[in-house]
Amino acid sequence: MPAQTSLMPVQNRPIGDYATAVQQSWHWREAGEVVSGCGYTLLLTDLMASGLMPQDRLQLMTGVLRAVLEAAPCDAVYFRASDKLVEPQAYLAAVEQGELLYGAMNIRFYNVEGTGSGRNEGLMDSLGLAALGIPDVQCHYFDLDPSELAGQLMDVAYYLFRQGDVIEDGETIGFTEEMRWRCEHQYALAEPQRVVLDIDPGAPYYAGRQANSR
Repeated sequence: MPAQTSLMPVQNRPIGDYATAVQQSWHWREAGEVVSGCGYTLLLTDLMASGLMPQDRLQLMTGVLRAVLEAAPCDAVYFRASDKLVEPQAYLAAVEQGELLYGAMNIRFYNVEGTGSGRNEGLMDSLGLAALGIPDVQCHYFDLDPSELAGQLMDVAYYLFRQGDVIEDGETIGFTEEMRWRCEHQYALAEPQRVVLDIDPGAPYYAGRQANSR
């Protein structure tokens, strides 16, 4: 049977179920307040779609979601696979501009404390690609600009989404002529458990560990 989608009413979840999504809603500060005021929930899911290519599967869901939002406007959209809350009009605008991963993927940021490094230590990763059969990305780092790093991880994530899991362990990526960031598949440092592409920005910025780190 061909891939299908299903839309059905479901019981509202407690606002506490969205706590981690609200904490990571850097793109939408009002997310928690808006969701707490929602009185009804509809669930959109796909069926028999696991055999589709990641791009085709996401295109299917994106097309249906756009139609739903146009026919039945709502206050918030929650993507369970990426644990991301989005404002519907912002989502539609992003998709219109070709940002298919706007809702399906979340770039998350964590301050890392208690390691004794004495430096500004952070962890940034993506969530959502693994649900499409593609590794998410992560970087455990010192003293990098989170805003700049978020954009760089986004670029890597879109590359993997379009090309597939084509970056081999030990290969490097770069956004400038001088940049050579080493990559390695690892288990994620932050939940949920999944395989990610760990990115090493090199000394003195890398706070993680790879098999052959510099």
